[in-house]
Amino acid sequence: MGLRGRCSECKTKISWQYPLVELWTGLIFITVPLLAIPIFCTYVVITIYDLRHKIIPDALSYSAVVLAVIYRLSLGDSSLIDWFAGPILFLFFASIWFLSRGRAMGLGDGKLALSGGLLLGFSQGLSAITLAFWIGAAVSLLIMLFFRLFNEKERLTMKSEIPFAPFIILGVWISLIFHPDLFHVFAFF
Repeated sequence: MGLRGRCSECKTKISWQYPLVELWTGLIFITVPLLAIPIFCTYVVITIYDLRHKIIPDALSYSAVVLAVIYRLSLGDSSLIDWFAGPILFLFFASIWFLSRGRAMGLGDGKLALSGGLLLGFSQGLSAITLAFWIGAAVSLLIMLFFRLFNEKERLTMKSEIPFAPFIILGVWISLIFHPDLFHVFAFF
């Protein structure tokens, strides 16, 4: 007889979070270049922490930045604009944080975008952030629709807090794997 989602020792119910995190980490290990795995392991922790507490600890953000700098150095052939991608993305998020006085977005998202820009370079970094906004908007609309249809007590509104770090990380992951070049697509128009 199976364990039915319970610990074999204490019979406590096992959270759905554990198998999902293990599956995601396994996918990272088979899709991400070896030198980028430490960054993405840090991203997994950031994602879980942001989903649970709606904050990104500075220690994790700075660790991701240091690892991204090491990764960028290991590439050896980076252009100057690729080195500035992280700071440019940080300034974009910092300006949103500053202008909204922290209501629209946290500064931790900017620090996370700094590491993503350093990891990916300019064109891929912009693609990752564009994807993050698109995916975040789509998921948020789906969640709002779900709550509207199935749960009349709780409502998700435009003022509700939704952690953005998971979307940034998903955008970085997709950009690292598939190399979409949305910057040049937009420049064409």
